[in-house]
Amino acid sequence: MNKNENYLEQILKQILFTAVLVIAILYAPIGHFEKKTVSKAYDTPKYETICSFPDGHIYYNEEKAISHSKYSGLGYHKKIVRNGTEHHAAVKKTVWVWGW
Repeated sequence: MNKNENYLEQILKQILFTAVLVIAILYAPIGHFEKKTVSKAYDTPKYETICSFPDGHIYYNEEKAISHSKYSGLGYHKKIVRNGTEHHAAVKKTVWVWGW
């Protein structure tokens, strides 16, 4: 090999290295992770059944109220009341977002 061929080979290696570096920089993933909401937080009401008898007995379970009704021969009043709220947290997912 003479000096010109060796010099030309070094220049080609430098050009190739520069091209690979430029491609790596330009096509590197540009972006970031973000949390996206899949479903929003919400509340649901909670209900409870109350069965009351004229003799003062109160049951929170209708099967027990039916049993007491058969035993005592009395009828009962059934009422459904709201006794609280159940909170459901938001569901979030981490996703990749392209861009700055």
